[in-house]
Formats: sequence, C-alpha cells, structure tokens
Amino acid sequence: MFKTKLSIIVAVIMLLSLLPAQVAYGAAGEVGGSFTSGNVAPTITSVEVIPAAGGSAVTSMTPGTSYKAKIVAGDANTVDDIDQVRVAIVFDSSDSDPTADPGETGNTTILACLKWVKSGDTWSISPNSDTTWSLTSGSCTKPTDMSSSTGTWEFYFTIGKVATEGTGGSSQAGWDLFGEVKDEGTPAEAWDDRDLAMEWYGEIGTPSPASIDWSTVSLGTGFAEDTNEKGPISITYIANGNYDQKVKTTATWTGAPSGTATLDPSGTCSSANQFALKADDTATLPIDGLVTTGGVSIDDTGTQTGESGSTEANNTLWLKLASVFSNATYTGTITYTIENK
Repeated sequence: MFKTKLSIIVAVIMLLSLLPAQVAYGAAGEVGGSFTSGNVAPTITSVEVIPAAGGSAVTSMTPGTSYKAKIVAGDANTVDDIDQVRVAIVFDSSDSDPTADPGETGNTTILACLKWVKSGDTWSISPNSDTTWSLTSGSCTKPTDMSSSTGTWEFYFTIGKVATEGTGGSSQAGWDLFGEVKDEGTPAEAWDDRDLAMEWYGEIGTPSPASIDWSTVSLGTGFAEDTNEKGPISITYIANGNYDQKVKTTATWTGAPSGTATLDPSGTCSSANQFALKADDTATLPIDGLVTTGGVSIDDTGTQTGESGSTEANNTLWLKLASVFSNATYTGTITYTIENK
C-alpha cells in the first residue's frame, strides 16, 4: 500500500517538470518628441505697377486711371506665415531715391499706401475713398496656394486726380515703389521700379453762371471798362501740375430769326456783323486778351491744386460789335479750358 502511493507522487512530479517555463512581459516604453522649426524672415522678389488688365510693368501712370500694384514675396515657412503685405507709391521730387520707410499715412499729392492684412483678409488704401484715390478690394488678389514658399499679391487701385505730375527717368521728378512684408519676425523691405512718370492732369468745373446774356448791345461800341462787360464768372480748376487758363469761342454765332455773327479775332470789327470778345480772370479790361477760336490765355501762372481745386471767382468778358449789324438775337458758345503749361 505504501509503495503504491509513492509511485503516484513521483509520476506527478515528473509530469510537472515537462511543462514549459513561464516568462513575464512588461508594457512597451514610449518617449515623446517635439521640435519647433526656426522662423525665417520673408523676402521680396519684386514690386511694380502693371496695367489693370495685367501685363508688363508700366513706366508711366495717369491720374484717374486704374492699375495693379504687384508684389512678389516669399517665406521659407510658406507664405501662409506672412501676416501683412504693404506697397507704397511715393513721389520723389528730386530723384534722390529715398530709402526710409514712407509710412502708412497717404497724401493725395505725393504718397499712396496699399495694405493687405492676413487677419480678416482685409485690403486698404491711404488716402482712402474720401478722396479720388481708391482701392477695389474685390479685384485685389493674394496667392492661390498659401502653402507655397512664394506668392504674388496684386492691389487694384485708381490714382487720384492730383497725384503730382513728374517726368520720370534719370535725374527727373518721378514716382518710386516701396514694398514691405511682415511675419512674426523681422520684416522684409525693398525699393523697386523707381522713376515712374506721372502724366499731367487737368479738370475744370462748370462756370457759374453757366450762361451769359448781354441783352441789347449798342452797335459800334469799342472795348472799354464797364462797357458791355459781363462778370464775375466763377470757375474752379483742378490740376496735378502747372496749368494755363484759356478762353475760346466758336467762329460764328447763330442769329434768330436769321443771320450770322462772325468772330473777328483782330478786334477791329470793321465789317458788318462782326463781333469780338476780350476775357480776363479779373474785372480789369486787359490790353490784349482777345478771344479766338483756338483760345487766349487769361492766366498762365496756375500751379498744382488740391483735390478741391482752385477757384477763380472774378472772370470777366467784354463784347464789341461792328457798327453795322442785322437785327437779331445771336447765340454761341464760350468755352473756358485748362491746359498743361
């Protein structure tokens, strides 16, 4: 009996020794990692003005005309890293090629500032739409792929009426372009496309009063102070440079019920139905001042105005008739003009 039990125990021990050894495994060890890429300052490849419809850079601009200010910029952190883009169009009166930042506050005669801000995707111009400078934000464009390392911004703007006239080119007054691109680091600045010309611009308001009536005029009366005199006539002139004020009239005036009056530019009125006019920007009868179909200068000393213009309030006209004239009422056109000087 004792021997039998012992055999069983030994057999069990031998069986257990044939089972494989058990191995314990722990959880995998993970280590977190991170890094921040260094900021790289943006760059500017070019700044230029191109036609509103696109194309090559212009060399001359005209007040009242629309253009695009085009700036090509880059950022190694992608252009999406760029927070602000600015273009300034600056008048350089002595072709000194300025290098300082012209700032962000525009002036109707010498400086326009265009700006795009990433936050809110806003476009702006100074001087603003309260002037004749304007920006059409719906026609402005930014890069289509903001994940690229380079991109193009285009500001669609219209030049104000009194942007100062300049010949452009070497050693002449003209307009220069400044660009700035900002990210969170050091901004990039560049002057480019210098010495652009600005064409002359002139505009004249409607004379007040808009119609002159001498009523009944005595025949054969010569030019004299306070004789057949009409005035004052108020006229406002707007110009971006020096200008000349002129007056002209049609060669013939039409009579009613019939007849024709003919302008005599010599002022003698020696033939029947001839008339002559003198004009000045004052109430004093001028020695010359005879009005012609081509125009006579009444003041050639006009200088650049502001956007509200310069008003001459004392323009005056004098009428002379020949001693023989058909009895009728004659009508014609007298035109005040502004011309480049």
